[in-house]
Formats: sequence, structure tokens, C-alpha cells
Amino acid sequence: MQPTCTMALGYKKRITTIFSVATKKCYGRGRARHYLSHFDCDKFLAQLNYPKPDSIFLESLNQPTSRFATPVSDSELQEAKLSSVPKNTDKSTSWAVNIWKEWSAHRHKTCVSHSEWPTHLMITLPRELDYWLSKFVLEARKANGDCYPPDTLYNICCGLLRYIRQNRPEINIFKSHTFAGFQRTLDGEMKRLRSTGLGAKRKQAEPITIEEENLLWEKGVLGDKSPQVLLDTLLFLCGIHFALRSGEEHRSLQITQLELICPPRGGPARLVYTENYSKNNQGGLLHRKIKPKEVTCYENKENPSRCLVKLFQKYVRHRPSGPTCFYLSPLRKLKNNIWYSKVPVGHNTLAGTVNRICKEAGVTGYKTNHSLRVTNATRLFQNGIEEQLIMSNTGHRSLDGVRCYKRISEEQKQHMSDVLNSATNGHQPDDDYQPGNLKKPKLTTAPASTTKSLSVQNKSSTFNVSTNNNPPIFNIEGCSTVTINYNSC
Repeated sequence: MQPTCTMALGYKKRITTIFSVATKKCYGRGRARHYLSHFDCDKFLAQLNYPKPDSIFLESLNQPTSRFATPVSDSELQEAKLSSVPKNTDKSTSWAVNIWKEWSAHRHKTCVSHSEWPTHLMITLPRELDYWLSKFVLEARKANGDCYPPDTLYNICCGLLRYIRQNRPEINIFKSHTFAGFQRTLDGEMKRLRSTGLGAKRKQAEPITIEEENLLWEKGVLGDKSPQVLLDTLLFLCGIHFALRSGEEHRSLQITQLELICPPRGGPARLVYTENYSKNNQGGLLHRKIKPKEVTCYENKENPSRCLVKLFQKYVRHRPSGPTCFYLSPLRKLKNNIWYSKVPVGHNTLAGTVNRICKEAGVTGYKTNHSLRVTNATRLFQNGIEEQLIMSNTGHRSLDGVRCYKRISEEQKQHMSDVLNSATNGHQPDDDYQPGNLKKPKLTTAPASTTKSLSVQNKSSTFNVSTNNNPPIFNIEGCSTVTINYNSC
């Protein structure tokens, strides 16, 4: 009986405390003391027809614990169904349906005949739907009256298909022969729009070159001189090394997804990132067999000031314990060794980080957080890394998907132009070109009076040597394959 009495006394004390605070706010401290002296907790509970604290405690002991969750309502069930669709996909679908509704309302105003009024998407027969979709493709316009680009027009039709298939999953307007008329109309309209030059140039996030990254470090927008700069640097390096997308994946990044491993025998420390959720691996029925992406970043011993592992260790030392969100807002006034609060950085703030720091450093071009992911794939591609290894780093499941992230560098464009110019000028192009390195091998020869020697620094080279004197002495450094054709005169 002792636990029951203890529970009852604690329960009465809490009720009395609440009554005291309420009376002080309503009547002031003087009258509150008078009311509190005449307050009886048992009578108060009896007036509310509320069970006594000891009976509440005994009932809680008699109730068995359940392994199942509380019963869900129909509204909660509907929310669970809707959560299977990504938010951006749902927004795109709603946007496409609204365009259809506005177009339909416009036709109701301008056309007198009822036969020229399009019916609702969900109740239209397949043949009628094919007819109205064909007209919609030719008549759809922006709010200012301009035509949609070809890809945008296709995306609008994809949104309409998603809306139709919510209740009619058997319909596929892009593959079914019933919608052959719509397919031909859309194909012809997209070709017509492309022939006018509309949508020929796509606005894509540009990769960050090595020169631009060096400028960011030299200008001081990357580093660890302040809490905000350290936070920006971690977002920048995590985006490049782990190929994270825009602000969404950064905002959902948890501290538990990053594991710091320090070998006991003096090996290089490494930071391992494990993916929880992403666009390519959402963990649903379709992705249940896909292994989560795991990327390792090793310690940069050559330049510790730019090492992600070192900066991560410093950030962990200055962040408070408790919050699971990785990016925390910096404090205005530092508290001893704590630089950050327990409040996570907002999604919009994270999404604009790369654009902001590039403007501060004077880096031009269309730079966004997505540029970090593009930079990851582009640098690996330019240094000859296999596509399968790049896919394991970016998380893509198809070659077409990862190839969209590859960007041709200015050096590669220049080399292709030099090849064509060389043919036009009547001589063979340079055969020593390697991806990501347009510089010729460094050659150093000794003077004629000294010992003849040739030093080559390159991976694979071919040289023709002619001499009238004794054969020269070659000093070859760091070459895996060297072919020397020696011709004496």
C-alpha cells in the first residue's frame, strides 16, 4: 500500500500546485492564499466525478501493456496513404491539374456549344480523353500567353496522368494504343516548339571548378574562423564528398548518419556516411531490396585545414549534446565551448548556402547546393573513375541518370577544338592528352657539355630520341608505361 499512498500524495500535490498558480493569476497573491487554505483536493475531484488517485494507480497496475499501437482513425489512414507520394511530386500533380481546370474554364467562357466544353478528367471515357488531351496540348499556355517549353509540356501531361491513375490505374496515355492520337499530337507539338529554339538551353546547376573552390578558401568564406563559416564549410564538403542533393537531404541529415573511425595503429582517420532516405532510395515497396548508399571520406593529411574529417571533429566538440539534426544554428553569444544552439538550421537557409558563399567570394555562374552533387560526379568523371564507382558514390541506379550529372570541362572543350584546328592546319593533334590534364609531360634535359639525361613525369608517354653521340641516360619518374624509340644517326 505504500506505493499507492505515495502516488496519491504526489497526484494531490500537483493538483494543489495548479490550483495555486491559477488563483494567483486570477485574484492576486493575497486572495489566493485564502482560497488555497480552504481548498480540498478530494472534494474537488468528487465534484468533477473523477476517480481518486489511489484507484487510478491501481487501475494502471491492473492494465496489461499492449504490443500494438493505439487504433488509428480513418483520417490517419488516409494521411498514411497520401504520405507514400513525395511532396514535390504531389505539388507537380496539383499544378498540372490546375492548368487543366483553368483551360477548361476558359473554354466554357469562349465556346458557346456544349460539345466544345471538356469534361472532367476522372469521368471522361478513354476516346474522349484522347480527344481533349490532344486539344489541351495545342492550346495550353503560360499565364502571360507564352508557349510552354517542350519538356515542361511533357511534365504537365505526366502530372495529368498521375491524377487520372489515382482512381483509374489501368490508363496509360503514353503507351496505350487508345491514346495514339494524343501521343502523335504531343510528339508533333514538342518538335515544333523545339524547332523554334524554345527550351533548347536548359538551366542546370554548374559544377564548381578547382580554381573556384580555391577562391572560396582564399576569400575566407570556407574555413573554421567562425561558427557560421565552419557550418558553411561542412555543408560544402559534405555535399561534394557524399553527393547530397540541394537543401532537403542536408536538412534531414542526422548526426548518427556520420561515423568517425580512427584506426588504433595510426592509419588515416575516415568519416563514413550512411544514407537513410533519398530520392533514389525511399525505402518503400519498390526500394526494399536497394542497399543504402555508404560513402567514405578519408583524412586529408596533405592539407589538414581543408580536411572534412578534422573539421567534423571540431564541429562535434562545439555543438551541444542531444539534438540529432546535424546542422545547428550558431549562437550569437558563445557559451564557453558551445558555439551552436539546439535549434536546427531552416530548410530555406540551407538551400541557399552555396549561392550565398559564391556571391560573397565573387564566383560567377549558376551555383546552387545541387552544384555540389554535380561537382562530385564531374570530378570523378574527369579523372577517369569508372561509371559504376561513380554510381556507388552518387546513389544512381542507371547509367543515364549519372551521365546527366557529368559536365564537360573547359579544358576538354578546348582539346576537342584543338583537335579539329590541328586537322584544319594540316598536322596531327597532340596524342599526349589525358582527361583532366592538358599539360604536356615535363621534360628536362642536361646541357650538351654534361651527361645527357632526360627526366619524364607522366603516366604513359612515347618519345623519339635521336643523337650522334653516346646514348643518353634516361631518368623516368612515376611512369607506368614508357615507350622509347632510339634512332642513332
